[in-house]
Amino acid sequence: MKKYFGTDGIRGIPKETLSQELISSICASVEILIDPKSVAIISDTRESSDEILNWISLGFSENVKIYNHGILPSGSMPIILKKFDYDLGIIISASHNPANYNGIKLIQKNGSKLDDDIEIQIENRLNSLKLPTKGSEIINLSDGHDEYLQYVSDVHWYGANKLKSLYYFRSDAAKAAENVNIKVPRIKLDEVECIACEG
Repeated sequence: MKKYFGTDGIRGIPKETLSQELISSICASVEILIDPKSVAIISDTRESSDEILNWISLGFSENVKIYNHGILPSGSMPIILKKFDYDLGIIISASHNPANYNGIKLIQKNGSKLDDDIEIQIENRLNSLKLPTKGSEIINLSDGHDEYLQYVSDVHWYGANKLKSLYYFRSDAAKAAENVNIKVPRIKLDEVECIACEG
């Protein structure tokens, strides 16, 4: 039975229901159990995201490199993991929750969320571990934006030229994508049927 992991990661109000101790301890447990050497980070636009990034770095030891790709939509993580061959991904976001919430979602190398049994094992180690004396280095990068932009452009071209129906949606986390998607040319809709259009 999981105490901290929900259906979509760990969420709460930073410094209230979501603590530095919990986030750092989760990361320390992940290092022991999964042993990643490289961790990719993306986040949304919540004010607390940088602080949580720091909490993450305090949980991993100096043997782990953290590659921060900044503000990007959650769907970009599998693309970044595959392109740069990272061992683990962490998304800093609370999705549809109010702006004062935040959280983390752990993504394994294949681009999917961690299995339930792994999350249970991570939690089971929390009371028996110590945080590292020296945390992980954070390396800030922008090339993840370029890779995601290329992916979106490729999908955009295919949709505009090959499909007769497209689905458009706007989620609560859409702001994370605006600085990327604004660079993608608009689809010409004269020959495209828009189904379930919203937002």
